[in-house]
Amino acid sequence: MQRFASNIIAVSGMYIKVESVATFSQAEQSAIHNNSSIGMWPFYSSNSDSGTNTSASFNQNANMTVIITSRPDVPIVIGVDVVPVATYVGHAVEGAKLYAAATTRHRR
Repeated sequence: MQRFASNIIAVSGMYIKVESVATFSQAEQSAIHNNSSIGMWPFYSSNSDSGTNTSASFNQNANMTVIITSRPDVPIVIGVDVVPVATYVGHAVEGAKLYAAATTRHRR
């Protein structure tokens, strides 16, 4: 493995509303409506029985609003910190050295 996940960012009970100032043609609006159930930026969570929902709507100026929701009891991973293996292992090695030095000082 070249990389490790060092932190995971998970949320539940989310309500996200993203409003766009871009305009969308009728063809683009149809494509978005037809595919929004598989997820939309920024989280790409698909509609499911597990409690997430994504919807898109358009105003009279053809601007899009995306709403993404999830149930309070359903954790959703929205981010991960990924670090190179050398950094991940390097922190563990450095931490072990610091711990060994600290416990050696306290034994004297």
